[in-house]
Amino acid sequence: MPVQGALKRELAQFPKSGGKLLTEITTDPSFAGIISADQAGKLAAAMTCSIEALMDSLVPIARCYASPPISTYHVGAVVRGSSGNLYFGGNLEFPGLALNMTVHGEQAAVVNARLNRETGLDALAVNGTPCGHCRQFLAEINNPNFAIIYADGESKPLSDVLPNAFSPQALGNKRGMFDPNDPELKLTLDTDDDLTQAALQMARQSYAPYSKNRAGIAVRLTNGRIAAAPYLESVAFNPSLSPLQNVLVLLSLRQEPWQAIEDAVLIEQKTTLSSQEPISRAMLATLGDVQLRYTLI
Repeated sequence: MPVQGALKRELAQFPKSGGKLLTEITTDPSFAGIISADQAGKLAAAMTCSIEALMDSLVPIARCYASPPISTYHVGAVVRGSSGNLYFGGNLEFPGLALNMTVHGEQAAVVNARLNRETGLDALAVNGTPCGHCRQFLAEINNPNFAIIYADGESKPLSDVLPNAFSPQALGNKRGMFDPNDPELKLTLDTDDDLTQAALQMARQSYAPYSKNRAGIAVRLTNGRIAAAPYLESVAFNPSLSPLQNVLVLLSLRQEPWQAIEDAVLIEQKTTLSSQEPISRAMLATLGDVQLRYTLI
């Protein structure tokens, strides 16, 4: 079901005390899966509930942004940032590619927060128990108090559901995905091309403490809009998300079709044993006739 149809259905079932305000927020043309701290406070007050309970009630709304054509299993997730903002995410599946390219709902919500310059995360609400893949990805948040909120109102720290974790520290990484780059990566290119510059900025913002594969991508849509995203790594490698996967998360939250991509630029560093080029070309090929402009620096 398209996002708008799914939203209409779920909003009709949302508690009436907060339904009107939530409808105003989510049907605004600029809405892209973010509820501000102020809006969250007003919704919780209208519903006379805690922010945690509000997050749980918003999970079905976040699920509307899922796109699982292979499994048809829709997952919605809501994370709370240090700012108090709430970020939606839904799982994404890609026909024609291996199953391990799937973006899980919890990952999508984290990506949403990261792309919007959130400085940290402290809680997650999801419609079920996060799988091991997602728990491992959440370890990159580097917050020992990060809590998972279950549908029954129970809240558990990530350390309880990921005991004896393989942590970022195992590979010598003391930073987290939301910590500032240390130091800020100095990548430059002598070009006036706006798409290339957007990809370059994302490469600077990438989180790649294990492979050092700093990479970023920018795409232009047929309507002229640009979307861009960085590479985000996991200490366990497999839960890592490519720049293009993260761009598709962004487009899904904006309700913009992936097939509208008409141009793409990928930037990455030379000094690495890993590369985002092959999978980026493979993913773009499933979306249409899009030529990837690729630069190593």
